[in-house]
Amino acid sequence: MPSRLGICGSSAPAVVDEHFPDCRISLKQPFSYIKISRSRLHLGAIASPDAKPESTLPLLTADLNFAETLALLIRPYLPEGYPPIRFAASLADTSVRTLSRRFSKCGTSYQSLIDGVRFKLARDLLLESDASISNIAAASGYQDNANFARIFRRVGGLSPREFRKAQNETQSKRR
Repeated sequence: MPSRLGICGSSAPAVVDEHFPDCRISLKQPFSYIKISRSRLHLGAIASPDAKPESTLPLLTADLNFAETLALLIRPYLPEGYPPIRFAASLADTSVRTLSRRFSKCGTSYQSLIDGVRFKLARDLLLESDASISNIAAASGYQDNANFARIFRRVGGLSPREFRKAQNETQSKRR
């Protein structure tokens, strides 16, 4: 139950009082919002009795380590560019220093995590879409196509074009 709702309009819809009885309503806000404590963001939603179970919610399992969880949190922000480590620390609700220590315990670094997440996103887009290499580079957070191709080759062993071509050939042979 959020402690506060922000609503753009000058009055709140009647259903707000019904669904959020003990919630403070702030009217005439620049944008609508629901305030949720950062400490609660990792929790799953409470499902209604007739809701179908979600099998694709990796954050709700205990099988992920810290780096894997942070990778899932960072992925939606990649199209905006390289997410600064301060931003990642904010997502993890920790300091940059603590974040660095946790990466050391996992045997990785923030840079390696970002490279891996970007590679997986680009790989998925190359496999699942016909988007151009430059669009995939942009969706993976790269402004420079040459930099994207260089890092993709370093992580995956092939350039993005070579990877797509090899995957298309593999799929053709299966048919």
